Amino acid sequence: MTGLRLSATLERMGDLARHVAQVARGRYPALALPEVARDLFDQVVEAVNAVANDVVNLLEGHDLNLASQVLADDDALDALHKETFRLMLAPSADVSGLSAQELVDITLLGRYFERFGDHGVSVARRIMFLVTGDPFVREEPLTTI
Repeated sequence: MTGLRLSATLERMGDLARHVAQVARGRYPALALPEVARDLFDQVVEAVNAVANDVVNLLEGHDLNLASQVLADDDALDALHKETFRLMLAPSADVSGLSAQELVDITLLGRYFERFGDHGVSVARRIMFLVTGDPFVREEPLTTI
């Protein structure tokens, strides 16, 4: 059962990656993100790549400490997702020159990346259950059985 649920979660992660690619392709040859959002999204992409790499390694090795790392990576990604809203909604936000499409793209891309991280957490929790048989997620580092 864990394998079946993992496959559905991994499929959803792939769907979210496809959505990101569709946004980028739809704006080509222009960039999908306006200049004002690029630095923030560089950090978001770095955090998403950390989640993705950790998930791959977790699936290969079932390392419970790595599962805990996925949870921490997702926390960083969640904080960056909040920054996307601050970027657009803060009184000092420099978004007056952005088109409606650019604002929508920032919002959607932030959400796609945040959900990708959430699905990474789901994979980590399922692996933790698979290895330990314990249905309760622990956030402190664990040792492999």
